[in-house]
Amino acid sequence: MRIDGHAACNGEYVVSDQREWRAARVPPAPTGCIVTCPGHVPDSTAMSDPTRAVWRDTVIAVSDRVQVVDGYTYFPLDAVDATHLRPSAHTTVCSWKGTASYYDVVVGDQQNANAAWSYVAPKPEAAHIAGWIAFWRGVEIRR
Repeated sequence: MRIDGHAACNGEYVVSDQREWRAARVPPAPTGCIVTCPGHVPDSTAMSDPTRAVWRDTVIAVSDRVQVVDGYTYFPLDAVDATHLRPSAHTTVCSWKGTASYYDVVVGDQQNANAAWSYVAPKPEAAHIAGWIAFWRGVEIRR
């Protein structure tokens, strides 16, 4: 098991209460925690403070329900301000999640290419993040 935002799945989990990471054998995750283990559905429960995705001092997404998978924070689609996303032709393939579709993050006349992605039709092990959106490339996640 690695405690770096990624988990090897052998019946163990990496559990985050959004403040610290710890190893645990607690299927399913306790309320308020998020599991980041392929093949095990995380508990996307409400957090006490909303989580935000921010780029260029602009809030792109805000939610008190997020999922952390493979070290990336996923927001539900209804928490994302779609006016700041532009579909990209870029895709990647993850061995356990499937094909990711990317979006450029746009604020004013500034564009952050392929800085957001979503799994529209993920593999069964990742069904819990279908349609959820994650960010990287300078988009700051604030908890």
